[in-house]
Amino acid sequence: MSNLLLYESMLKALMQQIQPYNYHLIFMPVQQRCAPESLLDGRLDGCVVLGSCGKVLTEALQKTRGAVVLVNTQIDMDFPQIGLDDVTGTRLAMEHLFEQGHQRIVFFQGVRKAYHTSVEIRTQAYRQMMQDKTLSEHIQEWETMPASDVVARYQQSSSRPTAIVVYNSDSAVELLQAFWLQDIRVPEDVSVITFNDTRDAEIAIPPLTTVAAPLQDMGKQAARLLLEQLGDIPASEKDQQAIRDPWLVVRQSVRCLAT
Repeated sequence: MSNLLLYESMLKALMQQIQPYNYHLIFMPVQQRCAPESLLDGRLDGCVVLGSCGKVLTEALQKTRGAVVLVNTQIDMDFPQIGLDDVTGTRLAMEHLFEQGHQRIVFFQGVRKAYHTSVEIRTQAYRQMMQDKTLSEHIQEWETMPASDVVARYQQSSSRPTAIVVYNSDSAVELLQAFWLQDIRVPEDVSVITFNDTRDAEIAIPPLTTVAAPLQDMGKQAARLLLEQLGDIPASEKDQQAIRDPWLVVRQSVRCLAT
C-alpha cells in the first residue's frame, strides 16, 4: 500500500464491503518486511495491493496461495487487476489547456521520486499530444526536483511556460506555495493542473484543476474480486482486468488565454 490519504475513499469502500463477511482490513506499507512475510505464513486470507509494488513483495505474491487483487500496480501478474487509464487522464488535462489557449506547457514529474509506471506513461502521453499539436519546440519535461527549484527554473526561462502539468496533487500543492513565496500568481502568471483529486487539491489556494479517478467504485470492485476468490460470493462474469476512466474536475488554477 502507498499514499494512504490518496486512497482513503477507496479503502473506506473496500472496508464497508468486506466487513459483513467478518474480515478485517490491516494496513501495511509495502516497504515493511512484514507485508511479504504475512502473505507466505498464512496469517492473511488475502490482500489488495495499492500502487507501486517492489521486488520483494512481487516475489511473495508469486508464491502466495491467498487471494490477491492488484489496484493501480501496473505489473504483469496473473491476478485480478484494476487500473487507471493514465493516457486518457493526460489527454483530458492537455485538451483542457489547449482549449484555454496554452501552448508553452511543461510536464513536471513531481517533488519526490515516484517509482510507478504512471510517471512514464503520463510523460509520454504529454509528449505525444504536444507533437500532435505541432508544438514539439515547446516540449519541456522537468524531472523530480524540489518545488523551489521548479520556481527558479521558471524564473530563469527565456520562454516561460504558461502552464505546468504536475504528476500528482501533493507536488502541485507544494508548487503553489513555492510560487506564492516568490510573488508568482497562479493562474494569472502561470497555470497549474494536476492528477489525483484529493482534499488538499480542493482546498488549495487557488483550488486546483485535477484529473480525478473513481476511487470509491474501484474499492467496491476490489472487494468483489477479493470475496469471489475467497468463496464468500459467487464468481461473476465481469472482467477480471478492468481499466477505469478518469475525468476532469475544473477549478480555478488554469487561466484562459484564448481570445
